[in-house]
Amino acid sequence: MLNIEKCKKLLQQDGKTYTDEQVKEIREALYKMANLEYHLLTDFKKLKDADSNHLHQGVHRRAS
Repeated sequence: MLNIEKCKKLLQQDGKTYTDEQVKEIREALYKMANLEYHLLTDFKKLKDADSNHLHQGVHRRAS
């Protein structure tokens, strides 16, 4: 996790100022969104991998 000073420096690059409490809330929200995105991506990958079974012929075969 990034420390408050690093987060504040990154957030204030556009000239806006934030209190330490605002920075903590923003950081927490961003970490929650990143965690959610990670879990959605890994769950999607598991589902995609489960659908692909190379032991059975595909349903959509090319015409001979």
